[in-house]
Parts: sequence; C-alpha cells; structure tokens
Amino acid sequence: MTELGLTNAEKISVIESHIKNIQYAKYNAEVTLIEENALQTPNADAIERANASIASANAQITALEAQITALS
Repeated sequence: MTELGLTNAEKISVIESHIKNIQYAKYNAEVTLIEENALQTPNADAIERANASIASANAQITALEAQITALS
C-alpha cells in the first residue's frame, strides 16, 4: 500500500490553523491584562500568568512561522 503524505500546502494550512489557535489564546491573555489593570487592586499573579502566556504564544508563533518559511 502506498502511503499518501501531505503536500507542503496542506502542511502550511495545518500550521496556520495552529497559529490561529495560539493567537486566540494570546488575545485572551491580553484581555486578562486589560481586566486586571482595570481593577483597583490588580492580581499580580494573574498579570504574571497573562504576560507569560503572551511570551509563550509569541515564541510558538515565531517557531511555526519559521516552519512555514521552511516549507515554502
């Protein structure tokens, strides 16, 4: 049986889907920052977690974009 692999275009499409999901998570963390900073006493732990999530999302997006470049 011959195994059919994904084309580079299909792989890029999958990666773009992952990037979109990461962007949703990143935006959610950004909204958390807005919410916390609107409070009279923002929760420092929540702000730290949101900032860490944003940094992680940025790193993941950078890695996935590099993969797209490699497949292009």
